[in-house]
Amino acid sequence: MYFGGTAYYLMSITLLIILFHRKIMAAPLIRKGMILLTIAYVSVALNKLFLPIYYQPSFIDFMRVDPNFHLSQTINLVPLIKMNSADIRNFILNIVLFVPLGFLSYYFKKSWKKTLLLIVLTTVFIEIIQFMGNYYYQFMWRIADINDLIANCLGGLLGLAISMVFFKKQKKKS
Repeated sequence: MYFGGTAYYLMSITLLIILFHRKIMAAPLIRKGMILLTIAYVSVALNKLFLPIYYQPSFIDFMRVDPNFHLSQTINLVPLIKMNSADIRNFILNIVLFVPLGFLSYYFKKSWKKTLLLIVLTTVFIEIIQFMGNYYYQFMWRIADINDLIANCLGGLLGLAISMVFFKKQKKKS
């Protein structure tokens, strides 16, 4: 049995709306939409990055039996070399997944330096969590990958660039 799917979406979105209820209700209409979009994005991103989380002891015990497991199998430190079609697809999807982070962060922070720092720290944090998950569970849960780090940062930078252009045009119109 694992934690993920529709129940996760309903639970996380409801929880985030409850946490930010006052901020949402006090905001202008466009800001309300951006806050709700951010809540939905965070929910989807967390689901895609960390789930499923297996919590059935028999499954974890079954996976620990492998005597050939080495933690070094769960990390890739060689960037952009020997990428097959699945790796390229994953690289592109990671870029797409992080475009909203750059866009929405700049919308709320209005500082490219803070947004850039958030993108890098978020990406590093995700890869550390994935590596630590492998260390803790002793089976290949996710792979800590330098290519993911690169793709996530590129996606965030693309979102940041789109946001900067979009909001400059909005300022000129006003």
